[in-house]
Amino acid sequence: MLTVRAGYLSYLPLQNSPTHIHTILRSMFRKPFPFLGGLFIPVIPDVKFHVINIKSNRNMQRDFYNVVNEIGSNRIFKGILVFVTENFLLQSAEDFYYLNHFRELQPDTPYALGGCIVEDTMFGPTDIDHVIDRVNDGTDFVSENLISIGMFTLPKISELDQSEKNNFEVFSLVIESSDSTKAKIQKTITEFSNKVPRFEHSIVLKLSCIGRDQKHDVEQNFFRDAFPNTRLIGCYGNGELGLNHPERATDDMPSHKRFCPEQGPQIGIIYSYSTIFFYIGWGKITSPQGPVKV
Repeated sequence: MLTVRAGYLSYLPLQNSPTHIHTILRSMFRKPFPFLGGLFIPVIPDVKFHVINIKSNRNMQRDFYNVVNEIGSNRIFKGILVFVTENFLLQSAEDFYYLNHFRELQPDTPYALGGCIVEDTMFGPTDIDHVIDRVNDGTDFVSENLISIGMFTLPKISELDQSEKNNFEVFSLVIESSDSTKAKIQKTITEFSNKVPRFEHSIVLKLSCIGRDQKHDVEQNFFRDAFPNTRLIGCYGNGELGLNHPERATDDMPSHKRFCPEQGPQIGIIYSYSTIFFYIGWGKITSPQGPVKV
């Protein structure tokens, strides 16, 4: 389990879900009481979820590199979630150079990545009771974490064996600040949906900058149109992390990534005024890809 505390929450269950009455829209942001929401993914054969909590930059070799190296020795990274707490001040893209290590471990195998800057994170099998008690009491939990990283992995086996044993995939989409009009947002989500298979079960995390303002509900509705059977939940932060998997076609629109004085391979991970969709699908593939829309 990975728990995140953020100022605002997205929640868009399916229309026929008993929790649909609890849909959270942008217009509800100013209500004074807190929301507590989450998603549950059942045990999936061969799939593991690993969590790293980092409390100090001084111990990155022990707390990050050594752990990731051990996992990557016999497993493939499919999806990576990165939540950075406000105590870790984001100054430039150099602060997140360590995320390139996933690419170094599997340079020929793409993976999804999504995340944002939040107020706090915590992890543990009994933490949910603590979070609920704190929410009911109107108090905050404090973990002292700087960074929490969640990783979905599969065992390293041949592509043929893997296709026979499971259908589990993770994809991610970055909607940049330059994707500002309704038409551009819809086009970006449609192009993504045309490249992604449809699964028997699927969920999506929406990690968005609170500064996108009026675009929040628009993005949720367009994503729901493209993926009508996918449950959506997410949070808002002040700075987003993501990769496009599958890759987006380039255009002439300017990219609003965080400034980095020396252009390095970490460019393309950190964004401002953006939205990241982190899509997880498993079970039977109902169609190889979404409907092609003109």
